[in-house]
Amino acid sequence: MVFLLTYMMLKEFIRPKKHFKNQGRFEEQYETLETISENSDTEVHIQKVKKISDNKVYCAKIFYKNVDIKRGDANEQNEIKYLKKLKHSNIVTIIEYFDDDEKIVIITEYLEITLYDVLKCYKKLSEQDVKIIAKTIFIILDHLQKHNLVHGDLVLQNFMLKKEDDQFDSLKMIDFNTVDTEENRRSTKKITNRTQFLNCQPTSLAPETIQQYIVNKQSDVWSAGIMLYTLLFGTVPFDGKNPEQIYDSILNKQPKYQLEDESGQCVNISQRCESFLKRLLHKNYEHRYSARQALEDPWLCEES
Repeated sequence: MVFLLTYMMLKEFIRPKKHFKNQGRFEEQYETLETISENSDTEVHIQKVKKISDNKVYCAKIFYKNVDIKRGDANEQNEIKYLKKLKHSNIVTIIEYFDDDEKIVIITEYLEITLYDVLKCYKKLSEQDVKIIAKTIFIILDHLQKHNLVHGDLVLQNFMLKKEDDQFDSLKMIDFNTVDTEENRRSTKKITNRTQFLNCQPTSLAPETIQQYIVNKQSDVWSAGIMLYTLLFGTVPFDGKNPEQIYDSILNKQPKYQLEDESGQCVNISQRCESFLKRLLHKNYEHRYSARQALEDPWLCEES
């Protein structure tokens, strides 16, 4: 028995570790199939690529190194660190990364469709579908919160499916370059004025972020609530013609839970669903759900 335990411990110790950094050149190992997006302000490009050695398709996120570029809270090194650390079936999988004098390239699995794409296609989703999405999102957030991490940029574009006909419980979170510990968020005070909010979607910002420049775990819960409301009703709960009007709406108005869609039909949600949303969108973050509390809410726990 002692020999067996010693052998198992030694085997674990000498097991080769996964090294994600590729010492070669990105251009020599991958072929670009399509440019998905280019952001000239931050010099972050996203491409659909094919690995030359096996013809498998991946996603390449390219951060060009430029001292004049200001990416706000974005941090490509954090993205690499937390993608390596936060292994989960509902988090995009990192394959490897390249780092040279000009750029950092992060290679991940390729996902086809965002929740934003789904909303554009269907205009709004059923309460049952949104419940599945909510469970998945809060499972991911609970995983982050157990590691004392804040995402800081939860929007529909940052949740994706591998292909269009995938089930919503296979949803994956992407884009981890704003992830940081709650302590770092608090101590460094990265958000110092409202102009930096323009890097985010104003409609997803929590009241404490607007008023006190606080971004914490409950801020992520608020942003999740904004996404779920938008999927249910086909519109955001707080809107305006410009960011200042949106901020005023977030701080001083309450969401409406009886709305008509574009065709004039009333959008009805259950009382439990409405109560759930109200706990996510409480303006005082101290009274807002944590991710774990959200998962224990009666609406998410009830049988479909």
